[in-house]
Amino acid sequence: MDDREQVFLQWWADYRAMVCKIARAFAERPQDQEDLLQDILVRLWQSIPVFQRKAGPSTWVYRVALNTALAWKRGAKRHRLARPLWEADVAARGDSSAAALENREALDRLYAEIRRLPAPQRSLILLHLDGCTHHDIAQVLGASEGHVAVKLTRARKLLAERMKGTSHGP
Repeated sequence: MDDREQVFLQWWADYRAMVCKIARAFAERPQDQEDLLQDILVRLWQSIPVFQRKAGPSTWVYRVALNTALAWKRGAKRHRLARPLWEADVAARGDSSAAALENREALDRLYAEIRRLPAPQRSLILLHLDGCTHHDIAQVLGASEGHVAVKLTRARKLLAERMKGTSHGP
């Protein structure tokens, strides 16, 4: 196994959950999530030779994944009808309990609301949900920590309002 393969496999092992969250936040249908995930993985593979270690690997992987998702979203014209995500997931797991369905519905609603956020706010929320500090988020997005704190507060407030059903804006 060469160095490039080792780096790629390590990144996938370390950041799989983060990359999958980004795909889910930018694509609604499971098929689109898989397509986007594949695009992200290809871009990560292609980016290894230009990774200069000026930023940490998590910052690099997040930037590549986010930029790929943003480009994919701009080019995506996917408006076919599909079963809601929770139905597909529950069917795949064979779990049809009322609590499981309720949890899936809540999670799908959260991701639907995250997808409705403008891309900068979506990025902030995803990084926050991944447990990144304001410092880490600022490094990934190339902003000041103060700017991140203000924008993240606004994004969380908007998301909370939408989850409560009090905001019907774009």
